[in-house]
Amino acid sequence: MQDILQQQWQELCQVHEKFWQTVATQSPEKRTQHPTAETWNLAQVCHHIWLAESSTLQFVTQKAARQSTFIQKIRSFVLSNVLKVLLKTPLKFKAPKVVLSDVNRQTMSYDQIMERWQETVNGWQSYLATFPPEKNNWLVFKHPIAGPLNIQQTLHFLITHCQHHQFQLERIIAAIA
Repeated sequence: MQDILQQQWQELCQVHEKFWQTVATQSPEKRTQHPTAETWNLAQVCHHIWLAESSTLQFVTQKAARQSTFIQKIRSFVLSNVLKVLLKTPLKFKAPKVVLSDVNRQTMSYDQIMERWQETVNGWQSYLATFPPEKNNWLVFKHPIAGPLNIQQTLHFLITHCQHHQFQLERIIAAIA
């Protein structure tokens, strides 16, 4: 794995560790307890994180990376940084309808989510281990808001996305305590 990708992968793994450890400290009952009728529970947040990262992996492995123009590079740089800043805040954002329907229909147990999670982690490791350096600035993923991102921007999105949902975990735990 390239050094730059290895550094980002390690950072993502550290963020994941904190996220999953936060959930693991809660009882099975607390993981499925809703703070209010309108909010997600811990298991649903876990499902969302797994779904986001597995869907992103599916996208990058099934779609061919493509070179970007100078304008696309600037646009993706600006929009990925705006997204990064927004996700680093504790602000709440309304999830897209497709995300809401997937999470609201979620019926997997915590153990099932963790099994699928490990498969996703293994898939990301394999993908990153073979990612060619000459494609580092190519577009590999299309974020619904930020648009096309290169591999480093994609990894940074995954890091800040998980960190953002760490705030949500902490709010839920405080509300159900």
